[in-house]
Amino acid sequence: MKKAILILILTASTIAQANTTNICDRSESVINAILIQISAKDCSRVTEEGLKQITVLNVTRYHESRQDFTFKTNDFSGLTNLRNLRINLYDNIIFHFPTGLLRDQILLETLIINDASYWPYGTYHIPDDILSYSNSLENVSLVSEKLPASLLESKTLKRLNLSIREKLSQGSFQKLMALEQLSLKFDNCAAIPNDLFRGLTNLRKLTLTNGDFSLLERGSFQGLEKLDEIRVGSEYGSKCKSRPYVFSAETLEPLNSLRNFVLDDIDFMGFAKSQLAILKNLEFLSWRVNQNAYFSEDLFDENIFLKKVGPLSNDPKNDKNPSVQALLAKYPWLFENHHKFKSNLSPIQSRNGQILFVGNYKAKIDYYCDGSRTSTNNLYLFDNGTLSMIEHGLWRIDDNGKFDGLWGQKYMDGTISADGKTIKGQYARGCFEATYIEP
Repeated sequence: MKKAILILILTASTIAQANTTNICDRSESVINAILIQISAKDCSRVTEEGLKQITVLNVTRYHESRQDFTFKTNDFSGLTNLRNLRINLYDNIIFHFPTGLLRDQILLETLIINDASYWPYGTYHIPDDILSYSNSLENVSLVSEKLPASLLESKTLKRLNLSIREKLSQGSFQKLMALEQLSLKFDNCAAIPNDLFRGLTNLRKLTLTNGDFSLLERGSFQGLEKLDEIRVGSEYGSKCKSRPYVFSAETLEPLNSLRNFVLDDIDFMGFAKSQLAILKNLEFLSWRVNQNAYFSEDLFDENIFLKKVGPLSNDPKNDKNPSVQALLAKYPWLFENHHKFKSNLSPIQSRNGQILFVGNYKAKIDYYCDGSRTSTNNLYLFDNGTLSMIEHGLWRIDDNGKFDGLWGQKYMDGTISADGKTIKGQYARGCFEATYIEP
């Protein structure tokens, strides 16, 4: 009888050991992220089943040391059901990502490595195979010295947010046939090849930041027949300098479906009526212009769907520009100050049949989602089915009240409640919640 009991105890012990996997030899940041996700305290007692239950992982590495850092090959082993992986790195050092790092992540849908929305910390050496293991990848945001080869072969990628130091060549993204949103931030003020966007026939949103826009000439946007929004600009503090730029009618000609056009802090010389007349479906135009920029007085006569132009109120350059003042006098309803926007919260039906709300919201922004740093801003919900935060974002809302896109240069997504009174969203490492303001 004693032998039977002993055998039973030993067998149970062996099974328990077989079900645990020691993750203590992994990188400290990865260990901490896993323990937080499964609400555990001991890295030696994590089970294989526990790893398989993790679908979202947020790895954050603060200033742990000033030495170059290399992820370990087994850092993400066993996380076979991981769908969403965010790696946030805050050291100004060199980071190495070994080959095969994400070999177990065959179901990965979202990969964010030091969100490209921000000025990148450090230097990132990312291997060519980083995206080759998943057949479900739809959303990628990364900072990299060069484009990983596997990125350019993706058949499923829909959203790409990229900060890149490597000079891009013509047709770099032509195999990304499913791509709907592309955001490119150039770290070295590189020239943008004239044929860079060839093949992106499903692209709906395009953002270009810190590049030399002087080469965006005739043919640059050829084939982008579904493009709904384009943002061109420079970040605060950017040293990029391009010659004064004019969007020619030939450049804009392919953009028949464009509804939102944002020009932000580039040396922009204005528009003539013949240029904007090509954009038949334009609904929203925003600019921060060169003081000497010229606009023809009849600029918006052909844009029958145009609903809003701005913001203008906080830019002193506009006060000194006579052609802008002439536009303000002729089209005052287009330049209505966003801060004075008032409307009852009532459902309306838009052109495409969506049931939407219109209103003014106060948003509380929580930069780290922990209450340590917050601020407030205004959100506006317009009757054309867009949600806007002043000078930061413009997002299209779908039939289910969901939206995603860029907040400034940060990728953000969220939802609006069924009654229209609450809007919630998250971006990078932050989040916000907005409530309707009674007029």
